[in-house]
Amino acid sequence: MRPGGKDPVRLLLLLILTIMAFYRNQLWGQGKALWEDAVEKADGKGRNYLNLATSLMAEGKRLEAVSVFEQAMDKGLPDEFASIVFYNMGLLIQGEGDLEKAEKYYRMSLERNPRNVQAHNNLGTILMKEGNLKGAEEEFRAAGISISFANLGVVYERMGKMKEAEEAFVTALRMNPSLEGVHLQLGSLLMQMGSKEEAVHHFKDELRLAPKEVIALNSLGYTLIGLGRFDEAVPYLKRAISADEGMAPAHNNLGIAYLRKGRLKEALREFSRANEIMPEVAEFHTNLGAVLYAQGKTQDAVEEFSRALSLMPGYPQAHNNMGIYYMDQEMYGLALSEFEKAASLDPQYYEAIYHIGSCHLVLGDKEKAIKAFRKALEIKPDFTPAVEGLLTAGK
Repeated sequence: MRPGGKDPVRLLLLLILTIMAFYRNQLWGQGKALWEDAVEKADGKGRNYLNLATSLMAEGKRLEAVSVFEQAMDKGLPDEFASIVFYNMGLLIQGEGDLEKAEKYYRMSLERNPRNVQAHNNLGTILMKEGNLKGAEEEFRAAGISISFANLGVVYERMGKMKEAEEAFVTALRMNPSLEGVHLQLGSLLMQMGSKEEAVHHFKDELRLAPKEVIALNSLGYTLIGLGRFDEAVPYLKRAISADEGMAPAHNNLGIAYLRKGRLKEALREFSRANEIMPEVAEFHTNLGAVLYAQGKTQDAVEEFSRALSLMPGYPQAHNNMGIYYMDQEMYGLALSEFEKAASLDPQYYEAIYHIGSCHLVLGDKEKAIKAFRKALEIKPDFTPAVEGLLTAGK
């Protein structure tokens, strides 16, 4: 299973949480009571309201703080302070889940100070959530800070602009190499782009910043499996499971590593656990079926393949595995049908295409067999079984 689960490239929506920083040091020591008294005695001073609102924020009383910030604005504030007040009001309201109203406050903040980078960034996160990717792009670029470039990378990835996304993530890390989450985002992007070795580098960098980040651990293990480095993958996947025993994708990926190493007992244990945790994932049933088949438990394996297809009728691997079962039973017509389904669902599935050729060869149609073997080699030129198939067919 791909490292990110339901959403392989987890969204990185980074808010800037500055809360009236220029008042904070004096306020935390003096408290709400002092500023309530100051407001009562000097009703016309907006800054006393600001101090009271900031104290309320410190106590987690967000809606009360918004009300007092509004009173501060009524008393009149310089544009620089007003911009920060509107920004903090947006942040508070966003925390309450009212994105529309938060967007309004961020825009009001920018009207008072167009250079408020925090407001640009947080407005961008709202626009991204709303699906306004172009607007989000503009706001993140206007912010021009490391966090906003990280968010810009997410926007470009959603737009399908992979190279631009890579450039944005790289820029974010150049500006702040310690920004957590960005190496993970970049590594996941590089995986999609086929740059597995580079992805490994970034997953490891993420783990240097956050050693117990389970998604990074699982992603690194998954990537190493894809590179054939099974021994190296195992300890990272074990660490992921140790940090979160209920992480089904890590159990599944550890099972794959064990299966590739021929450790069927351990593979069976991990695939079984993945299915216990997430019984509705077709891939987990398919992998469990594969190890059961390797153990000679044919009927149990077929039941798992059937469960996978009931969950996801268009899952190529399950069709391919069912085809292998039918082929072993010398039911070549049924096998051919399953392999053809797999290849139609995934035209790059060279193993299924090779099996199509094998079926045609057994059924006596050498011309179709040769065509299938050649097609498999076009996709993966070093796929030895297809070369052997051509030799057997006389080509």
